[in-house]
Amino acid sequence: MGAGRGETSLYLANFGHDVSPVEPSLAFCEVIDYVGSRFGKNLTIYNCSAEQLDIPGEQFDAVTFNCSLHHCDDPVMALKNAYRVLKAGGKLYVTGDPFLPFFKSRESWLRDLDASPEETGHYGGNEHIYSNNEYVAMIRQAGFEEVRPDVAARYRTKEAVSQSLADDRHRSKLRNAVKSLWCHIPYFLRRTGLGMGTALLQRLSLVQSSFTSTK
Repeated sequence: MGAGRGETSLYLANFGHDVSPVEPSLAFCEVIDYVGSRFGKNLTIYNCSAEQLDIPGEQFDAVTFNCSLHHCDDPVMALKNAYRVLKAGGKLYVTGDPFLPFFKSRESWLRDLDASPEETGHYGGNEHIYSNNEYVAMIRQAGFEEVRPDVAARYRTKEAVSQSLADDRHRSKLRNAVKSLWCHIPYFLRRTGLGMGTALLQRLSLVQSSFTSTK
């Protein structure tokens, strides 16, 4: 759902999975089709948004939103479509979305988006942001009963933390230092088994999380 240029779709197809990218941009769909054909991957591409997806239900083993749910104008409808097209016992994965920390208002985040779009992660699509609790509530509202959060992959290994910091090229030295400290905190909590501390950071939307759920 929200396949973009299809990197994740092609990655999964390369492991033998039957993949159906859903993408509202026709230009991106054409890129996916071209690259898929070039490498002999048979992809069923749907040129529409996740909210508009209108295909028969209960046909997929998994649905993935990778950095895409926050771009949906109606994320609950998008998640309801994910629920509808999943087989019984199918898995939902929501990864890579931004989080609104407890100390920041949505209005101030929008001001930051206007002032520094690259730092905020804006690239031209619809931009929305939610707290950890809002993501959980939306997934449950769509019909999923079990929602399992975990800290994002960037905090799970020392190498991942280093790569995350190296990829961030738009911050001052002071902000880089602060971010380095903050990224190492959830890494330390995971390494030491302090799950309650990690859970608190997640509830306060102070770390990026991923969500897994089952239909």
